[in-house]
Amino acid sequence: MTDGWEISILGVEDEEFEEESERGGERGWRRSRAEASLVRNTVGSATIRESLVEFLNAMSDAISGIPEFLGPLYVSEIELSAEISASGKISLMGSGAEIGTTGGISFKLVRKATEPVS
Repeated sequence: MTDGWEISILGVEDEEFEEESERGGERGWRRSRAEASLVRNTVGSATIRESLVEFLNAMSDAISGIPEFLGPLYVSEIELSAEISASGKISLMGSGAEIGTTGGISFKLVRKATEPVS
């Protein structure tokens, strides 16, 4: 066991589509609910930790420019839903992204309270 603990994951099999998307050649996967196949895989805890760190670093970069105040309102929390693939890859769940699975990871990011200046 060189990768720490082993975690069994039941998830959608990773499969990238070969076509380039209209947004600069980014790759992704596309599959209908009928074509989705679930697989069970064992992934090391270090692999999942690396995927989580990569995902959270990317999300931190994406939300770093959100202003604290929007007129009289402010953003106090951001909730993200993610899915873990059978290989341990963490992906942001988009609108309508469910493929018949109910598991996933939820992150609730709460803005740190600012301390008054003395």
